Amino acid sequence: ALEDDDPNAAVAFAEVQLSAIDSTSESIKFGHILGCMGWGYASLDQVNSAKTTAYNLYTHTMNLTASEDVIKLTRRAGAIYHRIGERISAVEIYQKAMNLATELNLINEQIPLLINLGVLNSEIENHETAINNYYTALDLMKSTDDFRYQAPVLYNLANTLRGQKRHEEALKIYQMTEDLITDQWPISRKAQILSLIHISEPTRLGMI
Repeated sequence: ALEDDDPNAAVAFAEVQLSAIDSTSESIKFGHILGCMGWGYASLDQVNSAKTTAYNLYTHTMNLTASEDVIKLTRRAGAIYHRIGERISAVEIYQKAMNLATELNLINEQIPLLINLGVLNSEIENHETAINNYYTALDLMKSTDDFRYQAPVLYNLANTLRGQKRHEEALKIYQMTEDLITDQWPISRKAQILSLIHISEPTRLGMI
């Protein structure tokens, strides 16, 4: 709870906790505390400390037996790298977590990881991989009847397709996104989607 609101307190709390527990007998708790510390450093823009802590967390997970907790900790390490702009490392670590989730057939963990990978692959201009990440996530949502992440995935997918000039496909996805708009959506995002889906000629989609 302190990580974003009071990152200095989060780091201080983590330091006390890390000195009080054993990394072997309480390996998962130890990993969560490292994650708390790393995110706190990242929130404070202490990049080197965040990077070191994220690396320590990742190496810690590599020595643990694969489990849902280990997947979450590995994803957490990737998130810290992503937060400080280390995108290539973040992709590699997210993919490691994804491999574990696939190995254990934990679809509930695969979906958010595919979203993370989609965002990162877009950021590093690996757009086709990002598109595949998003479509795979949507397929898994459908297979499990779990649509918690559907709206942001459709939105990101449509934007990526539009950027790749796949206009007809992007328009279709924007239209699907419109059906999910609620009052909680930011006004700017609603306005963008509504302006795009009412353009009749797909080729004009790329001109906005």
